[in-house]
Amino acid sequence: MASIVYVHDKRTGTTYVYSQESFWSKEKKQSRSHRKLLGRLDPETNEVIPTSGKRGRPPKDKTTEVNPVPEEEGFSARMEPVLKELEEVKQKCAVLSKENMEMKMRIVLLEGCIRKASSDFTEVLTKVSAETGDTNSRKVEQRK
Repeated sequence: MASIVYVHDKRTGTTYVYSQESFWSKEKKQSRSHRKLLGRLDPETNEVIPTSGKRGRPPKDKTTEVNPVPEEEGFSARMEPVLKELEEVKQKCAVLSKENMEMKMRIVLLEGCIRKASSDFTEVLTKVSAETGDTNSRKVEQRK
């Protein structure tokens, strides 16, 4: 059974219109409902204004025109060095990014080598201690 529900938000003074569907939950043995947002109610005409149903502000249109910078004499001449410097910085950034990636790869390789050396060292150490373990433990006992 579907019905229309009006919910008034006191904080904003807006009335939202929902389509509500009631159903019986077998698990909880209770009546449950599911609401779907239809839109906002226009207070003057009492008509439903459809909304997207998504939270938050709608995204800004990319077609909105940004205030253009007024063209004046010599403006482009003053901007040339700034644009050249910006291009140089972009190139340096690309080089540093590449070097950074290479360093990260080296670190990963070195970590693998360290793990391998560590496991080899503990393996050798356990073998040596197993072979000479009795004599070392006797020396420790004699010192006490």
